[in-house]
Amino acid sequence: MTTNGMLLDADKLAGLVHGGVDMVAFSLAGCSETNDAVRKGTRLAQVLETIRQLNRIKENEGSTRPAIHIAYMLLRSALDEIGQLPSLLAGLGVSQVVVSTLDLVPIPALNQEALIPSSQDEYAGLCARLDRLVVSGRQSGLEIRCQTVAFPFGDDASVPAEPDMAAFLPVHRPACTENVEWAAFISAGGDVSPCVYTNLPVTSPSGITGKMGRPYQPLIFGNIRERSLEDIWKSKAYRAFRRSHHSGHLEAPCRGCLKTMVMSRTF
Repeated sequence: MTTNGMLLDADKLAGLVHGGVDMVAFSLAGCSETNDAVRKGTRLAQVLETIRQLNRIKENEGSTRPAIHIAYMLLRSALDEIGQLPSLLAGLGVSQVVVSTLDLVPIPALNQEALIPSSQDEYAGLCARLDRLVVSGRQSGLEIRCQTVAFPFGDDASVPAEPDMAAFLPVHRPACTENVEWAAFISAGGDVSPCVYTNLPVTSPSGITGKMGRPYQPLIFGNIRERSLEDIWKSKAYRAFRRSHHSGHLEAPCRGCLKTMVMSRTF
């Protein structure tokens, strides 16, 4: 599960431990008060204290679950403080951090926050910064995985080599980071879609335009109130969709989605 952590009191945290939840990811978007300004209604200090409390409960119960992850949204305005992340999380029992960038820009005001490289030099600088973050995290016993949109966009994207990073195995071929060939998203209303990005709760989808300039398109294969999830998953249309990802011949709305142009950098 993923949570902002603000409503997890002691009883709810104990419930997570007793219920056998495998992993809890706490969402952050900054290493200072920046997080509180971006994620309205949250407080970084409270999230960190909630993580400490969860660790205490796990220790008292003799449990190793749930594992604690951090889902970190890296915005351009908070780029300079990303290096503080390993020290911020030191001693909190965090097993993994996944750093992502803003891939869907729903309103023009957020364009400036999207770390979408516009040149090879900008991409190289961002990669170098994130490589240093991964190294720093590893030295602190923290696994950090950074996901960034590749430059140039598309299947021919390449990552600049850095001789002093010979120990890295950081680069994987761009593929959908939402794991749509094996996972599905079910909305609160029961609609089944490949991922959350194809099933946003918006009243006017045409008002959202992605970074690639294409209007937002929902993609729904059925509703679990009308058919079983298994039937929907095995439907002809859904199987054809998954084959398109397996072959790389993507159709709308996935064609041009930045989630299919992400490079993952880690050890």
